[in-house]
Amino acid sequence: KGPAFGQGNDVRSTIVRITYLIPEGTEVKKGDYVAQLDKTELENELKNIRERITSMDQDLEMLILDTAVQMNSIRDQITNQIHIVEEAELRFRNSKYESPMTRRDTEIDFEQAKRVLDQLRRSNTLREAQTRVNVSNRKMWMGRMKRRMADYEDVLANFTISAPADGMIFYYRNRFGTKRKAGQMINVVDRIVATIPDLTSMLSKVFISEVEISKVKPGQLVSITVDAFPAKSYNGTVKTIANIGEKLPNSDSKVFEVLIKIDGSDLNLRPSMTTNNKIMINSYDDVNFIPIECV
Repeated sequence: KGPAFGQGNDVRSTIVRITYLIPEGTEVKKGDYVAQLDKTELENELKNIRERITSMDQDLEMLILDTAVQMNSIRDQITNQIHIVEEAELRFRNSKYESPMTRRDTEIDFEQAKRVLDQLRRSNTLREAQTRVNVSNRKMWMGRMKRRMADYEDVLANFTISAPADGMIFYYRNRFGTKRKAGQMINVVDRIVATIPDLTSMLSKVFISEVEISKVKPGQLVSITVDAFPAKSYNGTVKTIANIGEKLPNSDSKVFEVLIKIDGSDLNLRPSMTTNNKIMINSYDDVNFIPIECV
């Protein structure tokens, strides 16, 4: 299969082009190279994500540095204002021997100095809270971008397709019967590029007309011959019968697909070989056999 888009990750794409596909029928071992998908679109997006992460990281560092400078400035102002408050308080205490107007002026200066100190402290507290929120938000967005980057890297790693098991490569056919090939586009819904059938368990597909299908039952014995090996025959049993009929090309009558399980295995058999299937719908015991030439 091709890469999984949008399945538990943050990668979104609609179509991907197959750039290379090994010849059909190639014998492969598990892990062998099978196909390559075009990485251009996602690699460009990954590059943009990395640049955004670098920019966000730099912006975060600047935010922290600027905030540290501003916070140091506010703390220096607080320290200076504490001294101003202490001096104003001292003048106010010493003014008890002064005139009432002078005492009132020193009291006003003292109260004003305390208000400025309170404002600076509230500003410092507010600035610290804002900084924590800003830093937390930027780190959260950076974390999302880094997870997105990791998702893109994981998906791109699957753009080089390897064989999941030993076997023979067969190009996948979509629902229209079209084979996969280099240069073809695949979408996120149908991601299969090639298949490795189990050659030790083969099925023969035959189409039975709607007139005869009622005679066919699962489990019936079948004698099978292959056009490629006319001297050989195989035994099988009816496995499944389609519930819905269909029309074959250049035919007006409806037929039903019947799958026949071939007994045993033969490495000479290959998918897509033409077979002849004789389904035994009935048998008779203890009968006389007369050659048709005698009738």
